[in-house]
Amino acid sequence: MEIFEIRNYLSELLCSYLLEGDEISGERLFAILSIYRGERVKVEGNLTELPEEFPLVCDEGGYLKFGKLDEFTRDYLFGKLEKYEKLLREMGKIEIPQSLEDAVVLSRELFRRGLYFEVHEVLERFWMGEYGELREFIQALIQVAVAYYHLENFNRRGYELLMENARELLKSYSGTVCTVDVDRLKERLENPSPNEVVRF
Repeated sequence: MEIFEIRNYLSELLCSYLLEGDEISGERLFAILSIYRGERVKVEGNLTELPEEFPLVCDEGGYLKFGKLDEFTRDYLFGKLEKYEKLLREMGKIEIPQSLEDAVVLSRELFRRGLYFEVHEVLERFWMGEYGELREFIQALIQVAVAYYHLENFNRRGYELLMENARELLKSYSGTVCTVDVDRLKERLENPSPNEVVRF
């Protein structure tokens, strides 16, 4: 599997679980996390299709385990799973977002943990349905998250362009919007340092 396929699959499981309470996504995500912790996970029920969906996992004697991983893939996968495990452990009981404000609060938590791609995935689901005055605000938050995703991947130009776009999109907003202090965010976005993360 390519890195972007791993990223997309895990993100889809996490976001479907957090945003919709999807039981199958949750079961598969927790199975992968259990394998990561070195626990034995029996191949049964909704997990029988997991090796086909996520080929990094294989069925060995009726139990799931990671197949042979090259060092780069292993580091990426385990780094992502470590962040997911810590997030889910510390969040405790999952509260499915009932509003855009709830989604922004969840996104802030993901952002704080360096899960920038997942912020994009969470907010994009709300952005796609938002045709009102908050559409550009949501888009600005998405662009801040994606800017840091680019920076993580050594794409400095992509980071700079998205930060510039975010500043432009926020121009018509002020005060507190969906729990975000927009004036403070705009101020921090004026001269961002790539060495310091601008949180929303």
